[in-house]
Amino acid sequence: AGSDYMFILGPWDPTAEICDNGIDDDGDRRVDCRDPQCTGQIVCRPEKRRRLDVFVMSECPYGIQVLNAMEEVLDNFGRDRSKINFRVQFVGRVEPGNRLVSMHGESEVNENLREICAQHLYSKNYQFMDYIWCRNKNIRDSNWEQCVSAPMKVSAIRQCSEGPLGQKLLKQSFELANDLGYTGSPSWLLNNKLPMRGRNP
Repeated sequence: AGSDYMFILGPWDPTAEICDNGIDDDGDRRVDCRDPQCTGQIVCRPEKRRRLDVFVMSECPYGIQVLNAMEEVLDNFGRDRSKINFRVQFVGRVEPGNRLVSMHGESEVNENLREICAQHLYSKNYQFMDYIWCRNKNIRDSNWEQCVSAPMKVSAIRQCSEGPLGQKLLKQSFELANDLGYTGSPSWLLNNKLPMRGRNP
């Protein structure tokens, strides 16, 4: 482009709505964040104070590092969610036939499913994080059941992770990461709309 080089990274639709320019780019009479194409993009997301999402791959060493660092963070902010509402999300993709795929293979998808189900079932006082911190000590160990401590139940996590609920939860998480353009682990979203960085408490 003139004396410069332009690199197209990933899919690009030149007719799509640009979500922050005040123009109806696609001619559908809906401008910027009022256009359905902009739903989920960072610029159009509503602020949710105290919300903190981290996007990881369960077998990624950097993802493991930040999840382990959250133990100190939660100890300082408290586990009642009044000062911080922390959630773990996952990076991956949904292929045709609703097949879930993650960078480190099927074992990572299976662990993602167990972790997102533990979070769904045992969010109170971040009980699910005890499972995650235990798994992070040896993430590729197939004996995940040993990391399930009361009040969590192996049967509940297994039923969720091997059934349609786990598939639905992980698909939604993958789609959220995709909407935000997050492909790396870890990635952060503060207050539901602010990207940030961090790997230590």
